[in-house]
Amino acid sequence: MKVNFNGALSTLSGNGGVGFVIRDFVGILLLAHNIPLVGVSVSLTEITRALAGLKCAIMELGARKVWMEGDSRWLVQWINSWKGNGGYSEGLIRDMSVWT
Repeated sequence: MKVNFNGALSTLSGNGGVGFVIRDFVGILLLAHNIPLVGVSVSLTEITRALAGLKCAIMELGARKVWMEGDSRWLVQWINSWKGNGGYSEGLIRDMSVWT
């Protein structure tokens, strides 16, 4: 399965939303979802959208392998460089690891 995720955020209000679509290997739409967010940062928006899409693919659709696609270079670098330093981010990465 492939999860495409994206988000938007107003820097003035801190409100935004995240969304994702999940498609099978042929490209047929399986699920689409959006989540409103209030008072969040850009980094939290990016993390939330990836995590929500991954969780739906695995927990709701039973995916065993998931291809993630988004436009956040920062998020990819953050996930790939994670070393288990603790804090909030460690819990998010651990969640992603458990589901996959």
